[in-house]
Amino acid sequence: MMKKITDLLTCSSCLNDFRLDKAVIKKYIELGYTSPPKLCDICRKIKNGKSYSLHKIKCKHCGEYDYVPFIPINPKTVLCEKCFLEWQVIKNNTSFM
Repeated sequence: MMKKITDLLTCSSCLNDFRLDKAVIKKYIELGYTSPPKLCDICRKIKNGKSYSLHKIKCKHCGEYDYVPFIPINPKTVLCEKCFLEWQVIKNNTSFM
């Protein structure tokens, strides 16, 4: 069974939260899928070679401005690229290269 339309999902590529809209749910059900998509709209577009736009955000951690390739659900909770990468290292307890 597909998750509810209002459920918040996490993209497996960019780790940002996203919601499914009715059109996506309908498409996936028609195609016979039983689980929701793992990629947000932007990551699906990038994967399929489509263009996307950047959106200016203020990082919730350091306060610097940056651009992200998605429309944040809550702009006050978005990290800049630097803080996001640092957060991933801490979360995964790994280091770069």
